[in-house]
Amino acid sequence: MNFQHFSTLLVSGSLAYDEIMNFPDTFKEYFDPEKLHQINISFVVNKLTKHLGGTATNIAYNASLYSKKNVAICGAFGKDHQTLSTFLKKHNIDLSHCHFDKALYTSTGRVITDSADNQIWGYYYGASEHADEIDLSFVDDSYFIVLSANHKHGFLAMQNYCITNQIPYLYDPGMTLTWIDDKDLLEGIQHAIFLVGNDYEMGRIYKRLSLVPGEVTKSGTILITTLGKEGAHFQSADETFSVAGYPVKQLVDPTGAGDAFRGGLISALREGASFREAVVVANAIASFVVESHGTVNHAPTRSAIAKRIQQLSIS
Repeated sequence: MNFQHFSTLLVSGSLAYDEIMNFPDTFKEYFDPEKLHQINISFVVNKLTKHLGGTATNIAYNASLYSKKNVAICGAFGKDHQTLSTFLKKHNIDLSHCHFDKALYTSTGRVITDSADNQIWGYYYGASEHADEIDLSFVDDSYFIVLSANHKHGFLAMQNYCITNQIPYLYDPGMTLTWIDDKDLLEGIQHAIFLVGNDYEMGRIYKRLSLVPGEVTKSGTILITTLGKEGAHFQSADETFSVAGYPVKQLVDPTGAGDAFRGGLISALREGASFREAVVVANAIASFVVESHGTVNHAPTRSAIAKRIQQLSIS
């Protein structure tokens, strides 16, 4: 497949705000094991940070770091979209195919993390519940789709449209694994150009669907497994290889590294990179994310990315 043929990379996924609170003690000290049936408790936190997020935000932004070719998002904003939409427009990401809801708020995730890295999350879908209202008739074979986690309605609407109209896509089910049924998951994999997930997600998919990786690749789907600091593993019907992770000096927060990998991968392919070269680029871009808090707070130059690419090895 010639990825340079695609005029636009369209990222379908969530658009969100993230609020992260740090609790300086451990949760377990405040729960009475004899009264877990009736919980009424509050935690006084000592740190609050607010970030832009969502799978579509993260993937599109990181794609724009390596390639200046067209990147667009298909997702839903709420009535509080201004900060997020302004950021994306600043980086020349096309939002013309997004839904702007005037009643609901943008999807928001709030988490409290204790001193032992235990987390309590609350997630509000908000406007993302209406992502399926987007008219997808504009999508044709000049688009390459990254299909990433979103509200059920929007995710399946895009999946079914791509399958029905033979639109090529990278399949990134991720957090949808908690709700997607086996039939939809299998169909999504069988029609995808790529299936990408971390080692836990991929293992869960293989076990759940009784799949053997070699059988999946024979049907034409390329498998890419991200391995954290160990890098990534690539498997197709024609070749198998691994790319080492970049040895970052200080790991601050791994959140968003997987999304950065996906954005870097497709942007490199659109620039004419081979699969091997694209995975190297993807690992290099992902390495910048983990060095700071927030999924889109890094802004490496092309020269900084190139330097890390040179240091990565293929085994």
